[in-house]
Amino acid sequence: MEALRKICDPYNEHQGNLKYDGALSTIVDEVRHGLFHDGMTGSNISISASSPHVLTIEENSNKILINPHYLYDNLLAYFNDYIKQLMNPDNLKLRENFEKRWSEIHS
Repeated sequence: MEALRKICDPYNEHQGNLKYDGALSTIVDEVRHGLFHDGMTGSNISISASSPHVLTIEENSNKILINPHYLYDNLLAYFNDYIKQLMNPDNLKLRENFEKRWSEIHS
């Protein structure tokens, strides 16, 4: 969930906002699980380039709008930062966790 928070809210503008936290949980449930298990997002999610932010919560319906362009840009920035951190030999725990997971997947 922390990675999703950094991708959707990279400047911590919504830190401590319970409604935003609920939206992040909904994204995991209805986007991640929906796409992987059902092949589509849940009914509370709309993917639209008209959303002014990566993630917008509609006031009236609480529907979550995801802007795929901003999501891509933020995801790419997050991934590049993660690679940079992973390449740093001082980040022992991060590197250890990565190697452990890599071995689990590829063994």
